[in-house]
Amino acid sequence: MIPILYDEEATSFDTFGIGALKDCTFCQVTEERNGAYELTMKYPITGRMYPELQNGRLVKAKPNETSIDQLFRIYRITTPLAGQVTVYAAHVSYDLSAIAVIPWSESTVSAPQAMSRLFSNTATMCRFSCETDYDTEKPFSVTKPQSVRACLGGVAGSMLDVWGGEFEWDNFHVLLHKHRGSETGVVVEYSKNMTQLSHDADASDVYTDLYPYATYTDENGDDVLVTIPGRLITDGFINVDARRRTLIKDFTDQFEFGAVITPEALQQKAESWVERNPLGTAEAVISVAFEPLRSRPDYSDVLEHVSLCDTVTVRHAELGIATKTKVVRTVYDTLAEKYVSVDLGKARQTLMQSVNSLTLETATIIRTIFRIPGFIAPIMHEMSGQIDEISAKKMYRLVISSSNGNIFKNGDISTTLSATVFSWDEDVTDELDPNQFVWTRVSDNPEADINWNHDHFGGTKTIEITTDDVVQRATFFCDLIDTTTRQSLLG
Repeated sequence: MIPILYDEEATSFDTFGIGALKDCTFCQVTEERNGAYELTMKYPITGRMYPELQNGRLVKAKPNETSIDQLFRIYRITTPLAGQVTVYAAHVSYDLSAIAVIPWSESTVSAPQAMSRLFSNTATMCRFSCETDYDTEKPFSVTKPQSVRACLGGVAGSMLDVWGGEFEWDNFHVLLHKHRGSETGVVVEYSKNMTQLSHDADASDVYTDLYPYATYTDENGDDVLVTIPGRLITDGFINVDARRRTLIKDFTDQFEFGAVITPEALQQKAESWVERNPLGTAEAVISVAFEPLRSRPDYSDVLEHVSLCDTVTVRHAELGIATKTKVVRTVYDTLAEKYVSVDLGKARQTLMQSVNSLTLETATIIRTIFRIPGFIAPIMHEMSGQIDEISAKKMYRLVISSSNGNIFKNGDISTTLSATVFSWDEDVTDELDPNQFVWTRVSDNPEADINWNHDHFGGTKTIEITTDDVVQRATFFCDLIDTTTRQSLLG
């Protein structure tokens, strides 16, 4: 599909709007389960629609195999490099982050009623609609002004925190499902359609017990500590020989300010939290790449479609793996209308134990999302060979830090911005050429930004920011490029 550009205040999207972005050279949509939902696009400065690309405008694009076209609001356009710009756009549902909910509280309310009230009890007009298939009643409140999106799933006490579930963002309609996705029947199997498999096991955050507590101030002004009877909630499988690990968690912020907290109320909050965050379960992140069988001539009649939160079966007879796991992240090529990568996410300990039983001589296994190749490899490499190949790849991540904080009063600005680059989790900044670092500024004065960006096109890993660099407000970015091709290395 060719993306289509619309004005930021558009209300009808069944036309070609401002115009089709047919000169677009790259367009991918990434969606994560209850997480990020964004579009990244590259567009040449010689393209007919280049002058029309502006922050705030909407791009309609196909986000995956099964959903209808979705709207994404542009929030960043980079400085031209190699004759093209990179456009970043967030799903239109992020508009809910700028709509404030007026505080309210109910001792018991159904999920549909709570969700409807979030969307209607707002300080400004909310054009979004909502629905949920939860029907249980629970206490719910908005104790202070917060955005609709935060109340849905961004803070303690949000709908996602209280009821759980999986969100589906369908343009201006928001759905909270008990379980999004379906049992597809799709099987990813060695020798059939599996192209890669790896895992990343990390038990550093696995706890066997929860010690919940909360505090409140009584009528005498004294702080009161509240715990639950028996103090601990355990994983239910007590083994005196096993090493117990206790998570100490403060639940105070899940109660209204000034409320008298009882052990029974704390127990309910803690048990609800454990339902969503099971104790004693080490998880492995399983990254599996596969090619849908329908794309192969000999399987032309097989209709396999996979969407976010769908459940698929992973099989590898030689490794003793047979498990069901969810799709937790997809990256979709809008122009080619096919997946670039599908992350089959987290599988429970049974799968981790299966993989751990292999005799792999390796110190670490690195998490990755494999690119889906255009063909099925005739044989799989041995697991140890795959891990060596993964470790050799570069996966850069750049972090900007400020020596003097991130917020300044007008007329009193002085800080050093430093760019640190990680390859996987290793700091490789010192190994890189300073000319690979390109600094850009985005402010309310685009013409001044052009001059500023020209002066900081490359050559330093740190920059000094003073009052001269910020008139009212400004945001600073840093890109890491290949000095030969001038292309970004950050993806």
